[in-house]
Amino acid sequence: GYAGEAVTGVVELWNGSSWTETTNVNTARNAAGGTGTSTASLIFGGDKPGAANETELWNGSSWAEQNNLSTARYYLDGSSLSSTLALASGGSTGSRTGATEEWNASTPVGAWSTGGSLNTGRNNSAGAAADTTAALVSGGNPNLAITESYNGSSWTEVNDLNTGRDYLCGSGTS
Repeated sequence: GYAGEAVTGVVELWNGSSWTETTNVNTARNAAGGTGTSTASLIFGGDKPGAANETELWNGSSWAEQNNLSTARYYLDGSSLSSTLALASGGSTGSRTGATEEWNASTPVGAWSTGGSLNTGRNNSAGAAADTTAALVSGGNPNLAITESYNGSSWTEVNDLNTGRDYLCGSGTS
């Protein structure tokens, strides 16, 4: 992160027409990755200051600590694969990384496992996923146009964005 950025644990929930503050995360941070729904979400990594590896799971009313990321980082991308699977990719450990980790909530306290690394290390990218064999990451710092597709074990460069950019947000399925 950058000196002077606010580190906070505040969480707000959107109900379709307005935002309401709800239960804060256990570990205050900024620049974290996240994914999920209003009743099943993950927040992971971040900057508190310094790269964080903490993972927390939202059940619709509170946050619970989970197993940590293997690689502490901030400005990483989060993509939902299903209600129990997710990807954390890219980010910064002080320099850009291509690290990818796969979340599996099938254990009582979900766990991360190492996935195939992005071909181009990046942070501040956009991601989307349909399942464990169909995910995309596009753009990222420094103004990248590169788009990569994940097949469940490795990333392959596919048709790039028309314009390179960073600080993106992604949603939907690949």
